[in-house]
Amino acid sequence: MAKEESMIKLEEQRLKLQTEQAKNMNKLMEKGLPLVEKYFSTKLEKLEAPRFKWMLIIFGGILVLSVALTGFLTFFGKVSSENFTFLLGILIGAIITLLGDVLINMGNS
Repeated sequence: MAKEESMIKLEEQRLKLQTEQAKNMNKLMEKGLPLVEKYFSTKLEKLEAPRFKWMLIIFGGILVLSVALTGFLTFFGKVSSENFTFLLGILIGAIITLLGDVLINMGNS
C-alpha cells in the first residue's frame, strides 16, 4: 500500500512538472516568437530593399530601351505602327501588374 501511494505521489509530481513545463513553453512561445519574427522580418527587409531597387531600375531601363528602339524603327518604317502599339499595350499591362503586386504586398505587411 505504501509503495502504491508513493508511486501515485511520484506520478502526480511528474504530471505537475509536465504541466509547468507546458505552461512555461507556452509563455516562451507567446512572448518569444513575435520577437524572433520581428527580428527576421527586419533583416529580410534590409536584404530585399536594395535588391528590389535594382530590379526596378533594370526593369525600367529595359522598358525605356525597348520602347525607344521600337519607336526609332517605327519612325524609319522598319516596324509597322500596329506592332509598336501592341508593344506599348503589353508594356503598360506589365507595369500595371507589377505596380499592383507591389501595392498588394505593401498592404499585407
